[in-house]
Amino acid sequence: MDTNWRRKKMRARNNDGVIRIAKVYTVFETHYTASFYFDGEMHHFWEMVYVIDGMIGVSGDGSVFTLQPGEIIFHKPMEFHKLWAVSHTEPRLFIMSFEAKGEAMELLEHGVFRLDDFQKQQMQSLLDMFRTWSPEALKREKQGSVTQPWLGEPAKLQMFCNMAENVLLSFYADREKALVTQTSENAELYGTLVREMERHKGEKLTVSELAEKCCVSEANVKKLFMKYAGCGPHTYFLNMKVSQAVQLLAKGHRVGEISQMLGFDNPNYFGVVFKRITGYSPIHYKRLYLNR
Repeated sequence: MDTNWRRKKMRARNNDGVIRIAKVYTVFETHYTASFYFDGEMHHFWEMVYVIDGMIGVSGDGSVFTLQPGEIIFHKPMEFHKLWAVSHTEPRLFIMSFEAKGEAMELLEHGVFRLDDFQKQQMQSLLDMFRTWSPEALKREKQGSVTQPWLGEPAKLQMFCNMAENVLLSFYADREKALVTQTSENAELYGTLVREMERHKGEKLTVSELAEKCCVSEANVKKLFMKYAGCGPHTYFLNMKVSQAVQLLAKGHRVGEISQMLGFDNPNYFGVVFKRITGYSPIHYKRLYLNR
């Protein structure tokens, strides 16, 4: 396919540019202890995790990574992920959650990068801006959202978003330099289990069936999911189904259709599971986040 034609088609379909940050939810710099362990979660927005100091383990959609200072990971919307401190370090992280538009965002899905000197300068400028304009957040050593103190100052928020967009664009331009996943035996087995779930997310799948398909004991299956996902395999499987349900809602499928496509007994039970995980009914979720 002609490259120039593809570029013209992208511009015609997308008025948001290559990448545009539409909304910032939270931005915070935080310091964790060596025993830090964050249970898995998923949400409707993007999340960027940058390691300033120390080391962290991160899992997302069946992949496992170990990140060192100067490395960054992106979690796409509705990606189940978790993180923890590793190697007895006390990690200091810079985390930003945001809504972004532009077709290039798809290419940052599962993106894990080691920053070069130019990207480190960009990230340092972003950090300096945050530290200068959100000093109270730093004093708490926990989290401080830029959206709260900057609500009355849209110029600052726009400047921050513009700088953050430049950071994202640099990773998009350097996407071929993405890091590889962790290759330990347990991490590889966990990835195999998640991929097997993916193949059967339109069906019912018990833990015993999953274990049998992957030639591993049920006890080991549960152990691996607790280690890398922070939840049991059944909970992870339901999260996976709900993540797929969001994509189907965005494509215009009805709730009843989605329930059947994902192997739920009936639409009512599907609705209960969807609300328990997202906090909203499928219809309410679609109105809030998909009809834009």
